[in-house]
Amino acid sequence: MPSGDDNPAACHGFAVSAGLVAEIDERLPRAVLRCAFAARAMPDRDWRTPEAENNARVALCRQKVRDTINAELAWLTGKQGEPEWPQFPPSPARPRRRALLGPGNRMQKTIEEPPEPEMYADHQAAALWLGGATSLFDVTQRPWLRDILKAYSGWTFVANGSELDENEDTDRGPTEWNNAFFKLLAYCLPGLTSAQVEEVALAPITGLPDKAFFDVTSAFLRGVDGVYFNDFTLQHAQAVQVRTVLLMRILTTRAWKRHVRERSTSTEIHFGPAMAVVVFNDYWGFQPPKCYLNPTGIDHLEPFLPLLKEIAESAQFLLAVIVLLNLLEVAPRASHLPLVIAAGKAWLAAHPDNKEFWIDQGIGRRVCSLMEAILASDPKPFASDQPLREDIDGLLGSFVSHGHCGGISVGGKSPSHLSPMGALLGLRSTGPHARAGRRVAEECVYTAQELAMVAVWPHSYGQRASAEITWPGSRQLRSATTVCPHVKILC
Repeated sequence: MPSGDDNPAACHGFAVSAGLVAEIDERLPRAVLRCAFAARAMPDRDWRTPEAENNARVALCRQKVRDTINAELAWLTGKQGEPEWPQFPPSPARPRRRALLGPGNRMQKTIEEPPEPEMYADHQAAALWLGGATSLFDVTQRPWLRDILKAYSGWTFVANGSELDENEDTDRGPTEWNNAFFKLLAYCLPGLTSAQVEEVALAPITGLPDKAFFDVTSAFLRGVDGVYFNDFTLQHAQAVQVRTVLLMRILTTRAWKRHVRERSTSTEIHFGPAMAVVVFNDYWGFQPPKCYLNPTGIDHLEPFLPLLKEIAESAQFLLAVIVLLNLLEVAPRASHLPLVIAAGKAWLAAHPDNKEFWIDQGIGRRVCSLMEAILASDPKPFASDQPLREDIDGLLGSFVSHGHCGGISVGGKSPSHLSPMGALLGLRSTGPHARAGRRVAEECVYTAQELAMVAVWPHSYGQRASAEITWPGSRQLRSATTVCPHVKILC
């Protein structure tokens, strides 16, 4: 059987044909995977060991694989019961060496090296086989997928450092195996109670050291989102439960506290992807983070908005800001407006005069563009009698007073087009949002602070505004002419 070969090349053929193999006989994929996993227990060839002894170990491993194949054939022909899943040789995580700094010296923490094992698990090749079965990941049709979790969960968490001390990090983890195993774990969540989800997934994951926890969270949560947003088989409550528990664990890490304290513009290699995936972004290598939800996925975002609001109010470092904006820009909704306002307030409090944050990074422009897009889709929340109107006034006024708008001209220099702020004020005369902007301008009573924004526009724009918009008369609005002398208020 090819799956029992030392060379895992046959896994690529299995990945293509797994569905067809299951149609022929639903038992075949299980038999193939068990044979493949049995062949992944490899002898460790030690140069200090005589060649004859090494050869004997290899022969013993191959005999065990043959025994596994024979047991599967006997099961398929009805001669015996279903075999157990083969176990991987133990592969406990090793703690990462850390330098200890002392007065006048630098030394490394002494770590007792465990003896080299006689057998090891080729988890990279095993990951290829498990990943090749992804098309079969439907636990409602194939409950036996949970047997894989039961068989290899203990090995997986130990390999990721579950037995290390609280303050120790792993030297390296089984990355490829993690990606396949935790994707399967995500696809096995539907049908479980919240208590079961906590037991089989959340408690073991949150018990890992920080570095391993970040890596596992990136793989697991990405799989959970695939189940929730694509297959719609995971309940809202459980999807929120998973994200909330993982976020609470992130909040306890040294990396989170350091990013929040320093309001960092850079990020750590393991923390970044985990932080990004919590806000529905992919972030790997040197590529900027990118939201992986499409507009259809945004339709199902509502249950997560309170959690996202908590992130916005507690995390003002650059990565957290960018991934949240990436998410909200996919398909802005009126229901997102409270989150946008809460985020804007928190960011203003943290970065009141940081022009690099607001202008160079484009945060001010992006926030204004978000509000413009929401206005275009649903002008109602911007009306004068709406509860959020006062918050909108304050946020936009603060942006202008601090010079954070990004697109508004200063010093008489005209921009090539009206900024998002101009659209919010109803000053855009052309373009897709002109009608909506003018309608809101006609319905809303603007404050002096809002009219002050108009002062930064060239005289021609002021004339255009006065020609198109009849401003409601009031003492407050009349007083605004002192800062906006070129805007004519029609009473």
